[in-house]
Amino acid sequence: MTCGLLCVEGAIKYKFKEGAHVGPAFFVEHVCPNINNYFPASSKMAETLGPALLWGCFEPTIATQRIPDWLVKKVKDAYED
Repeated sequence: MTCGLLCVEGAIKYKFKEGAHVGPAFFVEHVCPNINNYFPASSKMAETLGPALLWGCFEPTIATQRIPDWLVKKVKDAYED
């Protein structure tokens, strides 16, 4: 439901590419660490919600209207590193 609200045309499915620099560990550490701390690791909530949040941070309309500026900056800085 959250992903559906963040995505302009509805919910989408992300699949991690092998060898990509952004993967499950990136989402756990940089994109949504508090979600990961709240839910058990077995739930994979960071892997589920993280890709939509990462996309939203780079989508200007979503980033400026629905995501706090401090979070957009934090995620973008981590991605650029």
